[in-house]
Amino acid sequence: MLLAVFALAFIALKTCASHEDNISYQEAEAIARKKVDFVPDKVLVRGVQRGLDAQLFWAVSLSTTNAAGIREECATVLVDAGTGETQTEPC
Repeated sequence: MLLAVFALAFIALKTCASHEDNISYQEAEAIARKKVDFVPDKVLVRGVQRGLDAQLFWAVSLSTTNAAGIREECATVLVDAGTGETQTEPC
């Protein structure tokens, strides 16, 4: 009986956690570059999980710096790893 409960729990866990992450971090970077109106000098991609179901998003930070190394332009694009939908926020 206990084995059956463990088996059902394992199946339920795998079923709930089986959302597809179709967008790679390289693809997320390419998508994010198209969403900003500048050519970035620096790009940082981080994987973040959001929501109760721990949905994967790629947070892509893009920025430019001047000759003194001071950041001039900056944006963060959040890319849904499952759908490719984006949300852009200035820094």
